[in-house]
Amino acid sequence: MPTKNSLTSVDVVYGHSPRMLQSGHSGQGVYSDLKYKLKHGQSWYGVFRNLRKDGTHYWVSTAIFPLVDQDGTITHYISIGEDLTEIRRTREQFA
Repeated sequence: MPTKNSLTSVDVVYGHSPRMLQSGHSGQGVYSDLKYKLKHGQSWYGVFRNLRKDGTHYWVSTAIFPLVDQDGTITHYISIGEDLTEIRRTREQFA
Protein backbone atom coordinates (compact mmCIF):
# COMPACT_ATOMS: atom_id res chain seq x y z
CA MET A 1 0.00 0.00 0.00
CA PRO A 2 1.41 3.43 -0.90
CA THR A 3 2.53 5.71 1.87
CA LYS A 4 1.71 9.39 1.99
CA ASN A 5 5.24 10.21 0.81
CA SER A 6 5.36 7.70 -2.03
CA LEU A 7 5.06 8.79 -5.64
CA THR A 8 1.95 6.68 -6.08
CA SER A 9 -0.10 8.33 -3.35
CA VAL A 10 -3.28 9.83 -4.73
CA ASP A 11 -2.49 13.41 -3.69
CA VAL A 12 0.72 13.32 -5.73
CA VAL A 13 -0.55 11.77 -8.98
CA TYR A 14 -4.24 12.73 -9.13
CA GLY A 15 -4.94 14.91 -12.14
CA HIS A 16 -1.50 14.40 -13.71
CA SER A 17 -0.61 12.65 -16.91
CA PRO A 18 1.48 9.45 -16.62
CA ARG A 19 4.17 11.44 -18.46
CA MET A 20 5.18 12.83 -15.08
CA LEU A 21 6.84 9.45 -14.43
CA GLN A 22 8.87 9.34 -17.65
CA SER A 23 12.54 9.56 -16.87
CA GLY A 24 13.65 10.00 -20.45
CA HIS A 25 15.99 7.02 -20.02
CA SER A 26 13.80 4.44 -21.74
CA GLY A 27 13.70 4.36 -25.50
CA GLN A 28 11.00 6.39 -27.21
CA GLY A 29 9.75 3.14 -28.73
CA VAL A 30 8.71 1.93 -25.29
CA TYR A 31 6.54 4.98 -24.71
CA SER A 32 5.17 4.93 -28.27
CA ASP A 33 4.13 1.29 -27.90
CA LEU A 34 2.56 1.98 -24.50
CA LYS A 35 0.63 4.99 -25.80
CA TYR A 36 -0.55 3.16 -28.93
CA LYS A 37 -1.81 0.11 -27.04
CA LEU A 38 -3.61 2.08 -24.36
CA LYS A 39 -5.19 4.40 -26.93
CA HIS A 40 -6.55 1.34 -28.72
CA GLY A 41 -7.91 -0.34 -25.58
CA GLN A 42 -5.17 -2.95 -25.31
CA SER A 43 -3.19 -3.96 -22.24
CA TRP A 44 0.50 -3.09 -22.12
CA TYR A 45 3.32 -5.06 -20.51
CA GLY A 46 6.91 -3.91 -20.34
CA VAL A 47 9.95 -2.74 -18.41
CA PHE A 48 11.14 0.82 -18.25
CA ARG A 49 13.09 3.24 -16.14
CA ASN A 50 10.89 5.57 -14.12
CA LEU A 51 11.46 8.61 -11.97
CA ARG A 52 10.81 8.81 -8.24
CA LYS A 53 9.50 11.95 -6.56
CA ASP A 54 12.97 12.56 -5.08
CA GLY A 55 14.50 12.56 -8.59
CA THR A 56 16.17 9.12 -8.44
CA HIS A 57 15.53 6.51 -11.10
CA TYR A 58 14.25 2.98 -10.75
CA TRP A 59 13.50 0.08 -13.10
CA VAL A 60 9.96 -1.25 -13.08
CA SER A 61 8.18 -4.15 -14.72
CA THR A 62 4.68 -2.90 -15.40
CA ALA A 63 1.32 -4.11 -16.66
CA ILE A 64 -1.33 -1.51 -17.52
CA PHE A 65 -4.93 -2.51 -18.18
CA PRO A 66 -7.77 -0.34 -19.52
CA LEU A 67 -11.08 -0.44 -17.67
CA VAL A 68 -14.18 -0.08 -19.81
CA ASP A 69 -17.78 0.75 -19.02
CA GLN A 70 -20.85 -1.12 -20.31
CA ASP A 71 -20.58 0.67 -23.66
CA GLY A 72 -16.95 -0.36 -24.13
CA THR A 73 -15.61 3.15 -23.45
CA ILE A 74 -12.31 3.31 -21.58
CA THR A 75 -12.94 5.06 -18.28
CA HIS A 76 -9.79 4.35 -16.27
CA TYR A 77 -6.53 2.42 -16.25
CA ILE A 78 -5.05 0.11 -13.65
CA SER A 79 -1.31 -0.29 -13.41
CA ILE A 80 0.55 -2.98 -11.53
CA GLY A 81 4.31 -2.68 -11.22
CA GLU A 82 7.26 -4.38 -9.61
CA ASP A 83 10.44 -2.49 -8.79
CA LEU A 84 13.34 -4.37 -10.43
CA THR A 85 16.11 -1.96 -9.41
CA GLU A 86 17.86 -4.21 -6.89
CA ILE A 87 17.56 -7.26 -9.14
CA ARG A 88 19.17 -5.35 -12.01
CA ARG A 89 21.97 -4.03 -9.77
CA THR A 90 22.72 -7.54 -8.54
CA ARG A 91 22.82 -8.91 -12.09
CA GLU A 92 25.17 -6.12 -13.18
CA GLN A 93 27.59 -7.03 -10.38
CA PHE A 94 27.91 -10.57 -11.72
CA ALA A 95 27.86 -9.80 -15.43
